[in-house]
Amino acid sequence: MQSVQKEYLSTRQDSKMQLVYEAIQELRKGILGNSKLDAVERDQAFRELETYESVAKDIVKLNAEIISKIRNNVDVDAALVSQKLLGVANAEVKRARLAIDGKIQWAKVLLISAMLVAFSLAGAIAKQFASALRALAQEQAKSNRLLLNILPAPIAQELKQQERTIADSFNEVTVMFADIVGFTELAAQTEPIELVEILNVIFSEFDQLTEEHGLEKIKTIGDAYMVVGGLPESNPNHAEAIAAMALDMQARITEYCTDTGKVLSIRIGINTGPVIAGIIGTKKFTYDLWGDTVNIASRMESHGIPGNIQVTEATYQRLKGQYVFEERGLVQVKGKGQMNCYLLKGKKRFTNI
Repeated sequence: MQSVQKEYLSTRQDSKMQLVYEAIQELRKGILGNSKLDAVERDQAFRELETYESVAKDIVKLNAEIISKIRNNVDVDAALVSQKLLGVANAEVKRARLAIDGKIQWAKVLLISAMLVAFSLAGAIAKQFASALRALAQEQAKSNRLLLNILPAPIAQELKQQERTIADSFNEVTVMFADIVGFTELAAQTEPIELVEILNVIFSEFDQLTEEHGLEKIKTIGDAYMVVGGLPESNPNHAEAIAAMALDMQARITEYCTDTGKVLSIRIGINTGPVIAGIIGTKKFTYDLWGDTVNIASRMESHGIPGNIQVTEATYQRLKGQYVFEERGLVQVKGKGQMNCYLLKGKKRFTNI
């Protein structure tokens, strides 16, 4: 824990915060014991005291929230702000007590003045605390959103809770690689900014499909898109979800070309099997997959046919009862020799008899 956080926590013990409550009790005694106050003034003083007590409770509550956030290792700046604010609050409480103890002719004036000053200051501090907490919560939410753009939600949560190498094995997942065919030719005749905008539009559509089908986007490499089903949380229908997304991706590309007049198609490769998934690196880290399953899925894409979805035998066996396939036959796959491959054509239509 940072030294400033330790210092903050050591000075914010219950005994220190008890000063706030002690000041309230002293003010109450002062009002009761002040013979210069008539009934109306005494009632007014008690009403002011009740308001001050409410604000004081807010200060204590907000202080507890700040301490909780510090102990959960959040922003150091919040600790610095809180330390300064509570230091001022404690000083004002002490000053109020001294004013009450004063036995001078203007005791009544000092008493009411002390209450009003303390109330005014406490209200300002409470507002500053609330503002600091809101700003902290907003920054925390922003950081979480950025983290979730890099990592799956369960992995991001695990990373925040403990410092360890995150690497998990999954017995069966389905991996998909997709590549935009014709993009290289398009790049040669398109301005860089427009090219990036085209990719952004297409990949944003794919991101939406990933969420709709409950899948996990792993990364994009140039004009290639990688997604997986069945991790980091188990999903028995991972192959079905990937197949459905692949067909939707084809439809989205067709719609995009119709709307823009661009000539593009997509080549997709899919494989099912075991993988290792985890985080690599300490700076600009990424969540990635390793294993033969990943390599073969990539080969299914690179050895595929433009405009088609090519799958392995393993994926075919998982989906043949629900989807329509065309057998492509043996394909010479780099590093693997000949592999029996299939082209996914669509979902089977069942009719009720």
